[in-house]
Amino acid sequence: MVEAGIRPEGIRIVDRAGGFGDPSLVKLKDKRVAIIGTGAASVQIVPQLARWCKHVYVIQRTPAAVDDRHQRKTDKGSFHKEAAGFKGWQRERMRNFHEHFTLGEHPAVNLVDDGWTRAPGLVGLTGNPYGPKLPEQVPAYNANLVEIDTPRQNRVRARVDQQVRDPATAEKSKPWYPSWCKRSLFHDDYLQTFNKIM
Repeated sequence: MVEAGIRPEGIRIVDRAGGFGDPSLVKLKDKRVAIIGTGAASVQIVPQLARWCKHVYVIQRTPAAVDDRHQRKTDKGSFHKEAAGFKGWQRERMRNFHEHFTLGEHPAVNLVDDGWTRAPGLVGLTGNPYGPKLPEQVPAYNANLVEIDTPRQNRVRARVDQQVRDPATAEKSKPWYPSWCKRSLFHDDYLQTFNKIM
């Protein structure tokens, strides 16, 4: 909340929870808008703001690791064939999803096959039964997590270079930390937005 007297004249603060009222945002077409943070809400809001605003500023402390969602449309036929064609399909799908967040053997078939299940380093965030049991096991466990996570984080950084045309902006948008240090985000359009707002 901004107290009276602190906010500069003519600046309006919009709380994302309250929404914008009109989803078309036409009243922002000649405005410069700043959004603070690169968390889950910002990653969803920024592409929409960029469609309507004259200019968008993204103010960040730490860039988010934004990966592809890897989602696909599900038609009725494939849904019944791949997911709901047998009793207990929901439980099996949940079990399959959770098994991707352990250091144990992963299922042969990835039933969910989305960004989360393609990010094995997130096991450092969620914990798992194969984690260290004794304090002296923690360094080796952490080294293993970094080894598992590094290919994915390298891919996320390469994705930034592929999608953000301005090299300086791309460099500022790269996550240089393991997946489990800040909530991983998944959005197909967020990074490309920086080509519009520059």
